[in-house]
Amino acid sequence: MLVDPTRTLTAKEPRGFRGRTLTLDQQRAVFRRWSTDQRVHPHEALTGMLALLHAASSSEVRMLRIDDIDEAAQTVRLGRRPHPVPLDPASWTVLERCLAHREAWPTTNLNKGRAKPGLNCLSFPRP
Repeated sequence: MLVDPTRTLTAKEPRGFRGRTLTLDQQRAVFRRWSTDQRVHPHEALTGMLALLHAASSSEVRMLRIDDIDEAAQTVRLGRRPHPVPLDPASWTVLERCLAHREAWPTTNLNKGRAKPGLNCLSFPRP
């Protein structure tokens, strides 16, 4: 009689993205859009660049805070990654544009964005 020793074992589904990806031409088009078109909202550009070039998930981008950014080394800490992610010049420029947009946001609220994480909170350290 044959016995299957793996019969009771279960395998976890692989983590990560499993959907369709953009073609190279589409990737080039969105890269150009996000890196050169000043009409594109800075949050869209940063989210897109981090996803396209650095495989950042939506939750990693949402949780990005100012203290995750190392200006001297031009790196960001994304989610639970073990090491800071070095940014290429195009991504760094888009990040700076996003930070400038955030800084210029008109508000008299001194606690702007402290209550919730994400791109709107890039100017504040973690509590």
